Amino acid sequence: MGHVRAILKIINLIIWIFIFTIIIAFARIVSRTLYKKILMKAYIGIIAILGVRVQCYGEIESSRPVLFTSNHSSWLDILILASVLPASFVSKSEVRKWPVIGWLSALCNTVFVERKISKTKENVALLADRLSKGDCLIFFPEGTTTDGSHILPFKTGFFNVAQHESMQSLGLRIAPLVIKYSKFNNKPVTSKDRPHIAWYGDMDLAPHLWYFLQQRSLDVEVHFLPSVLAKDYDSRRDLAQYCYESVLEFFQK
Repeated sequence: MGHVRAILKIINLIIWIFIFTIIIAFARIVSRTLYKKILMKAYIGIIAILGVRVQCYGEIESSRPVLFTSNHSSWLDILILASVLPASFVSKSEVRKWPVIGWLSALCNTVFVERKISKTKENVALLADRLSKGDCLIFFPEGTTTDGSHILPFKTGFFNVAQHESMQSLGLRIAPLVIKYSKFNNKPVTSKDRPHIAWYGDMDLAPHLWYFLQQRSLDVEVHFLPSVLAKDYDSRRDLAQYCYESVLEFFQK
């Protein structure tokens, strides 16, 4: 039964993505606002086909510019957040080459950056440009994925954008959020389930995806925490630490 379920999901995904690729291409030409709305609907459909049910809590920051920061354990994080936020992601350039995931990331206007110290100024300028144009961005400051049982200290690099002159004048807000995977096949997530939800370390993607596609359902909670004004913090390190502590405290509840 699991294999049949997986095959049906793959067929439905192919049909859904094909249809929405055409619609999205058209919407991109007509209107940026329409494009974002259609894109969200496309991702809502994708996660529905995958059997992922999302419940949001808290108030989503509506002011612009805004930078959302999130914990990160799975490729599913991207699909989930893309279905609830009209936002683009900030991701390492290697993701662009990943099968399926790279294509889906590019579809939602992901900002691909090279994580090199020599590229810091260039990356910050790129993020500031996107934010100043009205885009809201999402990034995962842990810098990698985990098994979902804990949260790594936040790296400070991308928080440099908070110190950019244009962001100071425009009033950039930083909005932390927490993703919690609560139920797998209608049962509370256990340590044995985590490798089938999270994708981390040197795990092979293909068998991981195949196993996940065979499952019935996954319940996810997205908790939006209070945002802060970036210019109220003296340094990127202070801002990163605030976000880390906020996410960690809520995650451990």
